[in-house]
Amino acid sequence: MFVRSEVDLPLKMKDELLKMLEEEHGWKIDWTKKKIVEGPIRFHDVNFNPTIVEEVYEKYTR
Repeated sequence: MFVRSEVDLPLKMKDELLKMLEEEHGWKIDWTKKKIVEGPIRFHDVNFNPTIVEEVYEKYTR
């Protein structure tokens, strides 16, 4: 799962996914604002694309 901020999370599962990120992956969450405070540090790479284009293409062309 690629998460840049809490905006990337689906609204229906936001609380559940934030809890998972905190407990299983060590992210820091501000529960009063329901925002990600700190997660893994990824250095800026202009070539990084979190979208798995092949899987999306296959899903919608079947």
